[in-house]
Amino acid sequence: MDDFEAAVLLALNPAADRALVGQAVRYTDAVRVSPEGWRFCLEKLMQPYQAATKFWCLGVLAERYVASSARRHEAHTAAASKDHPNAAADLVRSGSSTAPPICIVSDDVIQPQDRALFRQACLMYLAFLTEREASAPSFLKNKLAQLIALVVRYDYPHEWPNVFFELIQFVENGPGALATRVELFFRIMRGVDEEVTSLSAFQQNKHHSMTVREGLRSSAIIGLTNIWHGCIRTDEQANERFAVWALDTLKRYSEWIDITLVLQDSTIGFISSMLGAERMGRYNKIHASCASALSAIVSKRMGVEDKMNLLERLQVLDLLRDMITDKALLEESGTHEESELGLRSARVEIAAVVNKLASEALEGMKVLLDDIRPVHIVRAALMVAIRLLSGEDGEQEVLEESVALISSYVLICKRDVAAVSGSGPGAQNGRGPERPGINLAQGQLDKFSDDDGLRQISVVTMENMRFPDNYDPAASEDDDLTGFATLRKLLLKVFRNIAVVAPNSIFAATQDMIRRVLREPSPAPADMELVFTLVQNLYELMPDKPAAQELVLGILSAQQFSQSIVMRSTSKALGNSSSFAGPAAAVSSSAGPPTSTDASRDHQMASVALMYLELATRAHRLLQEEQNTATLLLVLETFFGERGLRSRDGYTRSRSAHLLVKFVRTLRFVISSKALDAVLNTITPLLAIEDSSFLSVEDEYSLFEACGLVLGAADIAGVTSGSGDEQNARMAMYLRALLTPLIAAMSAAGGSGQEALERGVHSLKAAGALSKGFVAYVPMSPTNSTPLHSPRLLDSSPSKSQPFQRSQQGQQSADGGASSMNDSVADMQRTAAAKTLWLECLEAVMALRLRYPAHRELNKGVLFFYHRMVETAGADILRGFSESIAALLGGVSSPPDIMGVLLLVNQVVLKFQAQAAAVLDELFGPLVTVCVQYLPDVSMCAEPNAPQSEEERERIELVRAFVMLLFVVLESPLAPVMVSARNVRLLKDVTMFVLQTGHGNFLDGKATTMSTVRQTFQVVVAMSKLWITSTSPFARASGSGPGEVMIAAASTAPAVLKEVTELVLAHAAGMCVQCGQRLAMLISAQVVSAHAARSVVKEVVALEAALLESPPSIHTAFNDQLIRALSASVPGYSADTHKQYTALLLTSGREDDATRMLMAMILAERTAS
Repeated sequence: MDDFEAAVLLALNPAADRALVGQAVRYTDAVRVSPEGWRFCLEKLMQPYQAATKFWCLGVLAERYVASSARRHEAHTAAASKDHPNAAADLVRSGSSTAPPICIVSDDVIQPQDRALFRQACLMYLAFLTEREASAPSFLKNKLAQLIALVVRYDYPHEWPNVFFELIQFVENGPGALATRVELFFRIMRGVDEEVTSLSAFQQNKHHSMTVREGLRSSAIIGLTNIWHGCIRTDEQANERFAVWALDTLKRYSEWIDITLVLQDSTIGFISSMLGAERMGRYNKIHASCASALSAIVSKRMGVEDKMNLLERLQVLDLLRDMITDKALLEESGTHEESELGLRSARVEIAAVVNKLASEALEGMKVLLDDIRPVHIVRAALMVAIRLLSGEDGEQEVLEESVALISSYVLICKRDVAAVSGSGPGAQNGRGPERPGINLAQGQLDKFSDDDGLRQISVVTMENMRFPDNYDPAASEDDDLTGFATLRKLLLKVFRNIAVVAPNSIFAATQDMIRRVLREPSPAPADMELVFTLVQNLYELMPDKPAAQELVLGILSAQQFSQSIVMRSTSKALGNSSSFAGPAAAVSSSAGPPTSTDASRDHQMASVALMYLELATRAHRLLQEEQNTATLLLVLETFFGERGLRSRDGYTRSRSAHLLVKFVRTLRFVISSKALDAVLNTITPLLAIEDSSFLSVEDEYSLFEACGLVLGAADIAGVTSGSGDEQNARMAMYLRALLTPLIAAMSAAGGSGQEALERGVHSLKAAGALSKGFVAYVPMSPTNSTPLHSPRLLDSSPSKSQPFQRSQQGQQSADGGASSMNDSVADMQRTAAAKTLWLECLEAVMALRLRYPAHRELNKGVLFFYHRMVETAGADILRGFSESIAALLGGVSSPPDIMGVLLLVNQVVLKFQAQAAAVLDELFGPLVTVCVQYLPDVSMCAEPNAPQSEEERERIELVRAFVMLLFVVLESPLAPVMVSARNVRLLKDVTMFVLQTGHGNFLDGKATTMSTVRQTFQVVVAMSKLWITSTSPFARASGSGPGEVMIAAASTAPAVLKEVTELVLAHAAGMCVQCGQRLAMLISAQVVSAHAARSVVKEVVALEAALLESPPSIHTAFNDQLIRALSASVPGYSADTHKQYTALLLTSGREDDATRMLMAMILAERTAS
């Protein structure tokens, strides 16, 4: 070993001494950048160095040759640009190799005579390696092949036109063993493909790739393909390694060479014999190579008719039929050695080529509607895919390829079903699909949809969706099952599409699977999980189909599922008096760790239990029926069993609590009538457990809400057992049992302890959750049989088969039919006992708030609770409401806090209407004062796209909320509160705020701005009506603040001119003279300036009769201004308008005014002509 080799080996050894490595790298870098370094490396190739040293030399040679070629190309381009300004672009398009070689004096450029020496040295080392170093490692052979490929890239065909002929001569008559020559030849061909002719190389450098491709097509490609086909043979001289390399090369070059050079009978026969019925033994690397090559040949671009002819010549139909009966297809593939060729296992490559054949045939079916060949190919490919999916130990990639094939087929069937039935996209109005489809005839489509093929596809799809027995749902997502989860999603999509195409097949297959699982005394969790997944998806797709409903009810009530999930010690039918509550010891011990040593099975059972509860929640509609009461009670037992709220797993308990709320919300009336005692007696002990690890805070809120929903339904519908006072007493007993601990906790929070305060806040939120099921009674309007503002409707109504009683004035409804469903909740009186309890709770809440006025979380809870009490306790909460809200306003410190109060007041106004007059009269002033303090900065809102801080955004939202409150107040009977003696002083500030908001001063540039602006106009109109029609002396006083502001409102906002004009004319008789004259001048001035639409003048003319009843001074001033306006011939005003107004003046006895109007009309017509 000389110094050079020692330096190279040290530079390549990361474990060597760092100081020595540094010296070695400096030495080798000096050789690398030396002008004669490439000569030095060429000489070293022929010496007895180690393979790593020669690998380094080949790398330096490749690097220098590429750099030199690029530098020479730049020199050619510069020279051409200098001599001919337009030649540079031509040279770039044609390539530097088309120009004659020139000598460039540069240290980093290999001169033309040296390039010829370089190429000859490469071939010499190729022969040397074949003859003397045949056992060299693959990485050295690949590096030499890459170097020769790079030389071909830059020098072929102009400077090295005979390179491929020399390679052919090397294979046929070169030195060394034939196997080594063939191996190196195919490595070079693979290198040329990767560096020059492949699609990726073409995208990087189109010029070099096209040059080499055209050169090969015109000269050596026939000789090269003869060598490839010569290596693919089945006689006694056949060499399997040669065939593998040749098939790989054929696959690479078939993309761009002529198809006739690829389709030789010997090669087609070889592929058919390797993949067809003549094949012997297990699949191995040669079969993988054949499948991969066949896939590449089939992928070659051509017309549809030509592609089908190609498939027929390749005899792919016979090939697929042979695969259907090949038992070895289901066996594990043999390993292959040529991993560097990018081959996968034989079964994966076969699955890929089957998928490709089916894809091409499906494309043919879209165009060749009368050709039966693609139909047969698709059918055969489907059978092969089904067989591949049926294997016990299927490879992941095999499954993915097979599922992709089946998915494409089923999706096309789905599109055609939609097109035939007229339910798919583009099928409206008799049109066909918007995108190309198979467009099968109806009879053929029926055969596609109902034959045994789809039934078999359904079965294998479901079988492959099953999780392994050792699957752990609680394991992290980066385990070995990540790929399976992806595949399962695709399989589930296929399953859903089959359900659309052939629902009968999918229902039959699902029923068979359920029967098979039910035959097991203790079904495996993986089987139950699969059943729940399939049934849930079917019900989601077709909730109204009786078959889907039967499947849901069947598995919800099946004893095998319920016993395995609930794991109850006794199994008895549940009646109305059944209790789901277990012993206290069982409840408390359920929070401990699992006792089973099989953690994955425990997790599987927990997951299955949650799927059971999910399915029951989704299918709540079915459980409302009377005949399904037993199933409903069984589901409730599961909720409260050891796989639900008493599970040893915290996540399962939390999820069960969340699902319980959803379940009870939709079925509250039925549950109240069938299992009120059982539900409440079961939840109450769970809430009494003080262990914080058993239920989280949110879980407790969910349980409180569930209790409130059941109790609220019982209070409204009167469906509890018993009657009259006994009924009310039982409901009040349960409510008191739940509220008393909460009230006590809030009362005990008066101390200084932080823990007591936290318990008080928690109790406040729990009481709010409990109140969600209660709806307050709203009195009827004396002039209408419907409530003034209907309260929030219930989430669901009892079905006709579940009649409920309604307590109103001591009478009960006996029909339970449609009238019960349509009656408003407003008809249902809240019992006095429930109302009393809620008012007691409200007192405790306000007392707690007074002790901690600055506690932000507590104030938020108080606001929410007040919102709930508006719905729960009714108008009784108005006593002391204004004092409480005023206290809350005193502690606000941000726009969101104010918005919370505004929303509450808004709710009170909508709910109680005139009953809330006194409350609003006291609160309106403080609300206006606080809102004005937090108005946004006008400069920040001037630019629509200006960046906003969070605080500015909150202030803008406050503006919107305040405008909404003003609108609600003005549209309710409480509007006079704004002009009361207490609040009239604020009206000017309110009006200016509304007008500025209408101009967008306090708003941003979002889409919601225009809706707020429109609402401000409505507010201005309503305020104008309030001022004109108000009998308040403060509002009617001449020259008072409101009057001045209203005049300013109409002048500042022309958009409200028409509405204000109508209001003025409609109430002209009672208007004060001064304000009427000013408004008349204002309106006519708007007409003159043409700011108002033509319809404004029409409205003025139509309402002139009303104006005649006003005082003469108002009418005269208005008439004079209007005549001036019409005489000005404002564009858009027709003579018809003049005539209508003149006729109206004549009929009213105002001849002088009519004469003046006629003169104005004549003057306008002359001006127009």
